[in-house]
Amino acid sequence: MKIDPKDYRIKEGKDVELKKWPTRIDPLCGSKEEYQKALAEHWPS
Repeated sequence: MKIDPKDYRIKEGKDVELKKWPTRIDPLCGSKEEYQKALAEHWPS
């Protein structure tokens, strides 16, 4: 999943209505074990 910071920039002088901005995303993995496996693949110890 790629996040584009341009989608979250607010122009100077504009008001921000936080209720309009999502704060959650859909889970990327189905279980804790899948998350651990994905993390291990990206950040091996």
